[in-house]
Parts: sequence; C-alpha cells; structure tokens
Amino acid sequence: MLSFRTLAVLLVALLVPSSAFAQGSFNQVAITGESAPGVTDGAEFDFFSSPSVNAPGDVAFQGFLQGEMVSFANNNIVANFGPTSGAGSLGLIARQGESASEVIDETTFGFIGPPAINASGDVAFTAPLEGAVNTTALLGPTSGSSLGLIARTDAPAPGVPGGTFSSFVSPLLNASGGVAFTGVLGGVDSNSNTAVFGRSAVDSSLGLIAREGDAAPGAADAAAFSNFSSLSFNASGDVAFRSILRTGTGAEVTSDNNIGIFGPTSGVNSSLGLIAREGDAAPGAGGAALFNSFGSISLNASGDVAFNGSLRGIGVDNTNDAVLYSLFADEFELLAREGISVPGADDGVELNSFFSSIAFNASGDVAFTASLRGIGVDNTNDVALFTSVGGELEVVAREGDLFTVTLPDGSSTEDRTISFINFSSLGLSDTGTLAFGLGFTDGTEGVFTTSIVAVPEPGVGLLALAAGLPLLVRRRRFEVV
Repeated sequence: MLSFRTLAVLLVALLVPSSAFAQGSFNQVAITGESAPGVTDGAEFDFFSSPSVNAPGDVAFQGFLQGEMVSFANNNIVANFGPTSGAGSLGLIARQGESASEVIDETTFGFIGPPAINASGDVAFTAPLEGAVNTTALLGPTSGSSLGLIARTDAPAPGVPGGTFSSFVSPLLNASGGVAFTGVLGGVDSNSNTAVFGRSAVDSSLGLIAREGDAAPGAADAAAFSNFSSLSFNASGDVAFRSILRTGTGAEVTSDNNIGIFGPTSGVNSSLGLIAREGDAAPGAGGAALFNSFGSISLNASGDVAFNGSLRGIGVDNTNDAVLYSLFADEFELLAREGISVPGADDGVELNSFFSSIAFNASGDVAFTASLRGIGVDNTNDVALFTSVGGELEVVAREGDLFTVTLPDGSSTEDRTISFINFSSLGLSDTGTLAFGLGFTDGTEGVFTTSIVAVPEPGVGLLALAAGLPLLVRRRRFEVV
C-alpha cells in the first residue's frame, strides 16, 4: 500500500513537466591567483579545501597561499577564511605561523585544519599551537571569545577517568555554539581509546557522548561500539554516526551485521539509538535486499538522517548495490541507486557509486558527489555533484564540463574545464545555499556557491491543497546568491 507521502509525491509529480528543472548561475567566492583578504604580505590564493556554508550564505574554507613573501613555514599557508565583519564578508581568521596568543600566550598557529561555520559566523577548527607550549588545540566560540580554546591534547577528557585527549577529528559546530567531535584518548586501554564528545551550546560543558566499548543502544545482541566515523551534528545538539560493532556481553556479532548507523531515534533531543544496521531489510529496494554496509551520514535540524551504503541479497550485484537513502519524517526513502540514468546526461550514462560527502538540510534536500559509468564516460568526466530535492535528482557540476570563472583581477570571465570537485557534508545550508570547490585542467581552483530554491509549479499548489495533500514535490532553480 502506498504511504500518504508517496501518494502525494506521485500525484504532484504527474503535474510537473521535466522542463521545470534548469541550471542557473553561480557565485564565485575565491579563485587561484586572487589576493587573499586580511594578509599583509600580498599572498594570493593557490588552492582550497572543501568549503562549509551557513544559513545566511557565508562560506568558510581552508586556503593554501602562494606569493613572493610566502615560505613553506607560512604557506601551507594555510589560512582559514570566513566572515569577519558581518554577513557576506570574507576575511582572514587564522594563519599558519602567525600569533595564537589570543588562545594561549606566546604561541603561534601550526598547520590549521579546515573550519566549520555556524549561523552566527563563528568557526571551529583544529590547529597545533607552538611556542610557550606545544599542543594541538580544538578552537571555536567560547563564552568570552569568538575564537577560544575548547579542548587541547594532554588535557583531561571529560567522562573518561584517567583519560586525556591525544588528537581530534575536525570538529562540527552548530548555531548555538555547540561543538561535537571524535577524540582519540591517551592514558586508557587501546580497546576503548576513541570517543565522541560534545557540548550543546557555547555556555554548556563539554561531555562524553559515546565511547568505544560502550554498549550500542538498540542493538538486541548487546553489541559494543568499536569505532566512530562520519560524525554529524545538528542545531539541537544531537549527533549521528557510523560505528563498526564488536561483541559485547550478548550474542556473537558477525561480519554480516557488524556495521550500524546511530542517531536520535524519534526526532530532535531524543535518545541515541540504532537507525539502521547491516543485515536489516532495505526499504524500497526489493523484498530480498538487505543493507550490507554504510558510508557517510548527514543529520539535519529535524533529527532526520541521510546516508549512503551498499546492499546485498537476491537480485543485488556489483552493478546495482550502491544506494543513497534518507530517513525523513520517520520514513525511509531510496533517493538514488547505482545503475539509474543520470539526469541531463547522454543516454547510457548511469550512477556508479556514491562518495563520502553527503549533506542533508532541514527541508529534506540532499547534496552528494557520485561517480558515473557508461557510454562516453572516462576518468576525465566520471564524477559529478548532485542535488536531490523532492526526490528529483539534478547535476550541479560534472568533471569535463566547462565552467565560467571570473579572472582574479575581475576584468573578464573565462571558460575552464572542470577536473575535480570538492564537496563536504557541511556544504549545504538549511536555506538552500550550496557551497563547493572546483579544480580545473589548467591547475587552478575556485570556491563557488549556488542557491537551491524550492518553487511549486503554477497551479500545482492549488491542486494539491484541494486534494488535501502536502506540497512535497518542488521545482528547483539555481539563482545568483
């Protein structure tokens, strides 16, 4: 029997012509050769990490610099850039080799990690601090500063008796100044030395969320967490992650059921529990299909998740086993599957597999990268950035395509051929701004944004409302942001 949501989608989809979907324009944030804002030595952008974006559309990213005055000691130069004087601005946040005394006296920044950004324009990142002390710091908004010390190596890890922080995975930051991250621990047994930590807001305390060796909630066989990956964090302070499981105090965990996805089980601020596990039936993929593994996870502000993975079972083989799902409004939806045709591409071009970057916003929109296969596909054009809005897939950018950039001096534009795409789980905002990086065949790179706008087709809204159905299928267009 069709669900209410599926029925609504089918009814409205009949009324939306395929021509309703079109690609529009992009905003250029930064480009190779452009002067880097806030630097004093004339440094220019060289290349970039995947950007993160917030609700107002501000972008933060790790930029590597070049120039006559740039040395190896200050180039990796890595610097983090983001809003420094209100929405829409772009300036220098921190730079390798420069003073970090605002965090710890008489120290300088070492190699800086990529930043996460929240709706207030605050950022969080990791960086070694060198000088009076030598430590790796996790930095972000604190009660007294927009960039303060949240945690550092060799400091006690909360909730872990005798444990200290040894290293951090890049932190996540929410609108309240809450932070979540995976930490590796020292001073404890190696079988329990990774854990997830977090705080819900800037003025709350850092605490332990989950630790290797803890019982995995919702696992009937009392499986225990073994490690954590693909951590995601939302505005309410909820987390979701992938974990490989090991035998706990109950039945044996096997290689057929030892991977699971965990997160809030009944919306925001609900308890951490099992969302999906290897060996479970895969909804919408055929009666005999089972989840085989999981990759990336993205948690949105409503406590819903999107994830990729693979299937096994009758009718499943290596030509159709990669999948992309959302769990939205308590209903699993198969958004994409290996082997389906790529919209807008030549006949015979299919989705092949899904990469590790998935972003999922509060509207249920998803963005992701995927590899392609088929007629005319080779290693110069086999990766694309996609969005899924209301179940409709669209290509935003593809390797091998021409892309128009503005030259560093702003004098004119030039078409360049895309050679690679940088995208992360922090690249889609709840307001529909999509941020991503592109590399080009001439060796240059850039950071760009576009806006995904949900617009009902004329007349569709009235028909849907007359039928008592929600407006779930939406037209999408790209606009300059």
